Amino acid sequence: MVRDYQEERMAKYRPIYTKIWRDPDFQELETDGKLIFVYLCTNESVTESGIYPITAKTISNDTDIPRDRVDEILNGGIKNIVYDPENHYVFVRKAIRYHPIGGKPDNRSKAISTDYQHSLITPLWQEFVKEYPELADLLQALHQPLANPLEGESQPLANPLPTPSANPNPILIPNPIPNLNLKEKSKKYGEFLNVLLTSEEYRKLEDKFNTSLPEMIEALSLGIERKGYKYRSHYAAILSWHRKSEKESKAADERVQQNRRVPTEYSEPYD
Repeated sequence: MVRDYQEERMAKYRPIYTKIWRDPDFQELETDGKLIFVYLCTNESVTESGIYPITAKTISNDTDIPRDRVDEILNGGIKNIVYDPENHYVFVRKAIRYHPIGGKPDNRSKAISTDYQHSLITPLWQEFVKEYPELADLLQALHQPLANPLEGESQPLANPLPTPSANPNPILIPNPIPNLNLKEKSKKYGEFLNVLLTSEEYRKLEDKFNTSLPEMIEALSLGIERKGYKYRSHYAAILSWHRKSEKESKAADERVQQNRRVPTEYSEPYD
């Protein structure tokens, strides 16, 4: 059923406003970050709401960006991207503002309602309401009970839902996942207790770097304390530092090899 819905929703093309290239947040992204953001705005699975299922492996395959780097970017590397790794759903913030939809004025409302009804599994709709509070009533209406067929008219709710003025974020998703930020509470690491990592993030870093991880955490902790480094994700920061360090080491090795090369031409000795 989900697959049929996805195939039905696939668009043949996705227009995108050129103003994205002047967006300050977009300009701060690295090249692969820009590619992933544009990809998430324009790939065949994109929906009008900006919430849709996609795996990190699919993103990696389609963009030729290494899987580790995709995971790094999805995990806080792009401000306007929120990823639900448990259910493999993504929410592209401001997607509605970056690619318009044509046709009748109510086309977008109908499309968003359909998206919502087919993806209740993800808590990303809470983030959607924060981004578009003006659409809260649209989603809330989907929870109203059906009319009583015996009496032919709707019955009033026993406990009416609060009005938007009383509660600006009234959406109640059935069986919501409690942690709406999709992350468990972070723990503090480092000498200055200023490196924040969840247990899952620490485990993944430990698997990747083994005994080198404590040293990397201490380097980040010292940098934050001394120089005031600020990162949206310390997990992503450690991965980024390692990637930069690998590039610098590779460049240094290449310089050493170049200096060791034996000249191919020799001058003739004097008689």
